[in-house]
Amino acid sequence: MIWSIAATCQAAAQNRAGIFTCRLFVGIGEAMFGQAMAFHLSLWYTKRDLAKRVGLFISAGALAGAFGGLIAFGVNHMKNTRIVQWRILFLIEGCPSVLLAIAVALFMPSRPDKSRLLSEDERTLCLTRLNAENSVDNRGGIDWRGVKRTFTDWKTYVVSVSYSCMNMGLGSVGGFLPTIIKGLGYTNAQVSRM
Repeated sequence: MIWSIAATCQAAAQNRAGIFTCRLFVGIGEAMFGQAMAFHLSLWYTKRDLAKRVGLFISAGALAGAFGGLIAFGVNHMKNTRIVQWRILFLIEGCPSVLLAIAVALFMPSRPDKSRLLSEDERTLCLTRLNAENSVDNRGGIDWRGVKRTFTDWKTYVVSVSYSCMNMGLGSVGGFLPTIIKGLGYTNAQVSRM
């Protein structure tokens, strides 16, 4: 919701401070979304199932970048509009996202043990699968020794740097693809017909 509202508000920004403020909240929304998505999926799926679903989600993000370029190309060719084209682009990206965020908040199930969408048999099956994977003491709360181990384990930092590099690569392709295409001597229209 944070991302959606901030992206939509960029269309109404009248100065640099307004754009920078909106971009700050777009960044906050993006920074929280990936971790929240992985956490939510971990409430429903085992580790084995989770890896595939997170991978599909990341792949869908890269695919969405390709459609973003096509939408920008289409908006760029709109003529005689009462609203400046870049504002239209932010409205096209933001408004449907606001509606989707509202629908998700209202209808997405929170946890298997509290979901109204599952029958008792389905709830039991889901919780049995999840509990079979957890062999640790399940008293709840935060295990501060585990937190300390996380921050002192070198593998945590290797995975963090690797994940950041992967995201930088995915983001760079979407962000700089129009420039790369132009540098190769093509237009976006020529590439979309290939």
